[in-house]
Amino acid sequence: MTKISNKAFSALGVSCMFLIGCSTNVHVQTDFPAALTPEIPLVAGLYFDKNFRDFTYSNTRKVTISLGEAEAEMFSTVFGDLFQKTHILDTFPQELPEVDLIISPHIEEVQLSLPSDTQIKVFELWIKYNVQVFDGNGVPVADWIMTSYGRAVDRTFSSDEGLLEQAVIMALRDTGAQLVTQFALVRDINLWLEQRLALPASPGPAVR
Repeated sequence: MTKISNKAFSALGVSCMFLIGCSTNVHVQTDFPAALTPEIPLVAGLYFDKNFRDFTYSNTRKVTISLGEAEAEMFSTVFGDLFQKTHILDTFPQELPEVDLIISPHIEEVQLSLPSDTQIKVFELWIKYNVQVFDGNGVPVADWIMTSYGRAVDRTFSSDEGLLEQAVIMALRDTGAQLVTQFALVRDINLWLEQRLALPASPGPAVR
């Protein structure tokens, strides 16, 4: 179990291999802004299963994107900002009396559009998640289906590797932004938070 103490997005590393005849390794590092949102006064537990932590996308066109490590770091950092305290869980369910809510994300699908698909030099990346949420006893609260999107267009004769890197960064930023702005508005999560914290109903639109 590891306590998350940082309160700002750290640099995330995403290893991408874009193969066209020969292999090229692209390592993405970027800084993300802190989540400027009021803390939820609860303790959250994060559980990343092996499939999530080791997730790698590949296709028949010899494109490979390693997402797992960066995704786990990004989710850890976001929820470290959203909640009063956050723990990484080694197993699920794990008996930690102080944990109020457990979050376990899964990558359901990744789609990549290459210039050969669009006939213009554009890279597009979609990541579909199922963010599963449980109470501290492991009882299901919500299954939130969320899709993030990243797009990179060649305007400066950038390399294919650089454009792919940019598309991955944009998709990760979109993931983080949705977690910050929409997590507490998901209908079932919002209802659970209202009951747990005796909060008034959210004035914003519910997210399904």
